[in-house]
Amino acid sequence: MDSHDVTETWAWIGDWLCDRAPRSHASLRPGVSVERMAQAEQQLGFPLHTTLRGLWSLNDGVSDSEAGAFLSGLGLLPLDVALETRAFLADEDPEWGSLWVPFTADEVGEPWSGDFIDCGTGLTGHWCMDE
Repeated sequence: MDSHDVTETWAWIGDWLCDRAPRSHASLRPGVSVERMAQAEQQLGFPLHTTLRGLWSLNDGVSDSEAGAFLSGLGLLPLDVALETRAFLADEDPEWGSLWVPFTADEVGEPWSGDFIDCGTGLTGHWCMDE
């Protein structure tokens, strides 16, 4: 999936949320700036996967875990929370992949579990603080 596909898909999701789950739609935060995305990549030491970059450029996560939990019960993490969570997981879990970045969580303010993307391959997986 390239950034164009992400934009189209996310527009469809946004429209669907607006019509059927307005509270979830209202929890979507504005997108991340190109400059902030570049800073994040510099901090990480590698480029974000194209789909994740496209997703965060449209919405910088959700502001409310309860209303924003429309991705199989998980909310889209804000970029800064994702970076903090990744740093914690990389320090605590010796099996944490060097190119893995979490992008969803059960609680966006205090993440305990969620999904990650391998920025090298685009494959996704699940993470949990106690695993």
